[in-house]
Amino acid sequence: MNTHKIMAHIRPKTEAITTAFIVVVLIFFSTYLTYLKSIEALEAEIKIGLKSNVEAAATTIDGDKHQLFNKHTDRSDSLFIAHNDPLEKIRAASKDIRYIYTTVLKDDEVYFVLNPSPQDDNDNDGVPDQAPALMDPYTDPAPELLTALKEQTTTVSNAYQDEWGIFISGYAPFYDSKGTFVGVLGMDLELNNFYKRLEPINIAFEKSAVIILFIGLIIGLLILYIRKHTQKTLDNSQLYIQTVDQLHHTIREVNSESIAVLKKINNRLLYRGAQKEKYQKQLYNWITHVIAYKESKQEQAAVLIGYENFDLDDLFSGLVLEMSTRQIVLEISQETKMPSRVYGPSVIYCQELVAKLIAFVADNGCSNTIRMKIGMIEEDITHIKLNCRIEGRYTENFAAYFRNYHHPAIDSNSHSNAREFDLATLINQLGRYHMVVIPLTTSDVSGIVLQMHLEKHKE
Repeated sequence: MNTHKIMAHIRPKTEAITTAFIVVVLIFFSTYLTYLKSIEALEAEIKIGLKSNVEAAATTIDGDKHQLFNKHTDRSDSLFIAHNDPLEKIRAASKDIRYIYTTVLKDDEVYFVLNPSPQDDNDNDGVPDQAPALMDPYTDPAPELLTALKEQTTTVSNAYQDEWGIFISGYAPFYDSKGTFVGVLGMDLELNNFYKRLEPINIAFEKSAVIILFIGLIIGLLILYIRKHTQKTLDNSQLYIQTVDQLHHTIREVNSESIAVLKKINNRLLYRGAQKEKYQKQLYNWITHVIAYKESKQEQAAVLIGYENFDLDDLFSGLVLEMSTRQIVLEISQETKMPSRVYGPSVIYCQELVAKLIAFVADNGCSNTIRMKIGMIEEDITHIKLNCRIEGRYTENFAAYFRNYHHPAIDSNSHSNAREFDLATLINQLGRYHMVVIPLTTSDVSGIVLQMHLEKHKE
């Protein structure tokens, strides 16, 4: 297997893998962004609810009496219990609030005051720990709590961890009857519930990831199939093109060889003086016309006459003069307005080719008066298409004559008129310049329609 075939085999796989990878990355990235936005939205919703709850709870605290509590206050004090119990009811009524407490700031240190929340058994003695309260220091407060105490504002923290667990906490200031700042109420939301609320989002994200990988696999396989199919089609097309080129080359070689053989035969006839004998002279002329016809069909022999700008009036007036020398009356009428100057084969060469068509119509229509009607049927920015109707007197067998002349038979027993090959050669020559010849037969005229594709005048 050569290098080209190896690369052709590897490249579809590489393109399929690369495309699938890019698609997976893009979809996964957009899905991940959606996942993050969902988490942010849920977190924002929780913080808004927590902030609202802590602000409402802070308004229930009597700031005047709260200032009476200090480290000497007994936990069994009725006033202390009377302020602790309402907070515990608020905590119990608030969903997923683990702790509720009040704090004060003294000498830049944070201290607990009220704290009715039930505690965990961190010392494993079988009895819940005593809640920090009545001026017990808070050694590791959240930064948002310090902000709330110092700036006397309501804040909600991000997730943080202290000795009691991992929480999102809300803090709101409360005041005495004179409006003087007293302390801050704190409410701790356990993140266990937050993570539970995240579970549907996480499950949806995991399912999306699996679906994305599946989509990437399908796209990769589809790209691989399309590329392999395309590669196979291209290989088949290349093989077809090579076969056609080889066939054309073979035909050209055969055609060239047959022309060469005919020329040799003709030269032998000429050198032997065969032209002096009538039947041999006819054979010589016939072979000469066959050679011209076959050469007109050869691609490599299609040497085009140089193009130039010329006047259409010069072409048509030249045709009238040319036909008069052949005793043919040519009447030309113009049906539509058209550009006066065009770009194409030289006017002399065009005149020679069209004159032969007119002579053919005159000879086979048995009339020396020919009408030529000229009209423009198409026009764009650079080209025009002329329709030339060359009409003679009606002849019943004109279409058959034209068909035979258009496709002359070449065989050893042929007695074809040399003019058949002249017309066929002429049609081939016209075709090189995008000129099409079509027979015309109606109830009163016989003739030819010549469609001329010409370019407009070039500077």
